[in-house]
Amino acid sequence: MKNVIILSTLIFSGLFIPVNSCILKIEPAQFNKTVNDTVEFTVYRQQTCGRCLLPLEQTQIEITNGTLLTKQPWTEGRASSFTFSVKFETAGDASVQIIRNCPRGYITATSKGIITAAVTQETPRKNQAPDISVVKQSLTTATDANNKQPALSTHPAVAMSLSSAPHDISNSQDLAPKVSTISDTVSETNDATMSPISSSQNSGTVANNSNNTPGLPFAALFYVWILFLALAVTGNILHLSWLRKPLLFVSIVTFGFYSGGCPCSVGDIFNFVTGQPVKSSAVLLMSLLFIVTLIRGRVFCGWMCPIGAIQEFVYCKPVTHNRFPVIDKIGKYLKFVVLAAFLFVSWKAGQNIYCGIDPFKSLFNFSGAPVSFYILSSLLLFSVFLSRPFCRYFCPLGAVLSLISKFSIFKIRISETSCISCKACTKNICPSGAITFTNKKTTPAIDKKECIQCGKCTDTCKVRAITNCI
Repeated sequence: MKNVIILSTLIFSGLFIPVNSCILKIEPAQFNKTVNDTVEFTVYRQQTCGRCLLPLEQTQIEITNGTLLTKQPWTEGRASSFTFSVKFETAGDASVQIIRNCPRGYITATSKGIITAAVTQETPRKNQAPDISVVKQSLTTATDANNKQPALSTHPAVAMSLSSAPHDISNSQDLAPKVSTISDTVSETNDATMSPISSSQNSGTVANNSNNTPGLPFAALFYVWILFLALAVTGNILHLSWLRKPLLFVSIVTFGFYSGGCPCSVGDIFNFVTGQPVKSSAVLLMSLLFIVTLIRGRVFCGWMCPIGAIQEFVYCKPVTHNRFPVIDKIGKYLKFVVLAAFLFVSWKAGQNIYCGIDPFKSLFNFSGAPVSFYILSSLLLFSVFLSRPFCRYFCPLGAVLSLISKFSIFKIRISETSCISCKACTKNICPSGAITFTNKKTTPAIDKKECIQCGKCTDTCKVRAITNCI
């Protein structure tokens, strides 16, 4: 009953916490024009790791003091984009706002500007000096207009829906490098006066539908992820067993339902074989993960992985793996088959195939391919009776980390001199089934590559024969 309440709370939090599953950018972000001038805008929409639920064609444009002249269809890719032209016909404040009213987050990107009235000057007659007061007044008006800061107009807005190609749910990459590449081909008005663009104008505002409260910026998730990894390592070193479950719980909320399964540690490993540019955040994430695993073992799996945490909270009725030792031993090699298969398929296809059918990504986003929900249902059902079945038998990241942890500096070890062979550590204590006992040995054996450093065995041992040491 306790696990059901915890899981219900997690799903509830995923439904009502705002998720910034898209990043919007509009160029130019600021402009100064005269009446009847035309400005060409380019809009970029970048998906984060979370799956956006709103089709591209339902993106809206709101224009103040202007008229939409032309618009081009969406061009899909790492950063989907489209261009459109606006003619500004009235002097004063002007703005163009892009809106995506997604059920998982209200996202906008705004371009603001000033439209000044055209200045006409009479040609002075021969032998007649120009009217200095008129010229001075014109120059003063133009200078004031250029120095005036853009403000959002209160004029009525006109909303227009955009036509588009099918929605792109592929794995996302960093927006800034891609935008700089695409923007080189965008034609801009030569006489536009560009002011410095703030980060809020570049990426738009991510907010909740009801109160427009800003959500957690996507880039900040990586800093939070690093903080969580540091806490996990600290808890493992200091043997703070009480900290592990709270970290797993918050990890499900933050890196699971809030961000839609992002950063996606499991799926990111396939991006390196697609032949496409890999985002720097993914390289940093995987590098830190490999370094920590090489030093302390699979701390990430046991202390902060949201996928493993979901299975651990669902688990309630133990079925010992020792009843089927042969099946369990063979099953643990399946994850290497899954890893090799998706590496090959992603390499041949040139894109990350795994993320499209990732069952837990579908759970965290409440959307996905039908096959992913069939797999998810089976895994959650098995998780009730078997601890962490996906981690044991199918996780491709677990396959990679298990190979690295085999050579980790610190390992869980059992002292043969201190062990009294009570077998307490083998009785459904280890969530990954890494501890086994055979009649050939007087002490249990630990499979170093399967150990997830949860610390349950060290807490169980009454004679302190199990330690985490070099």
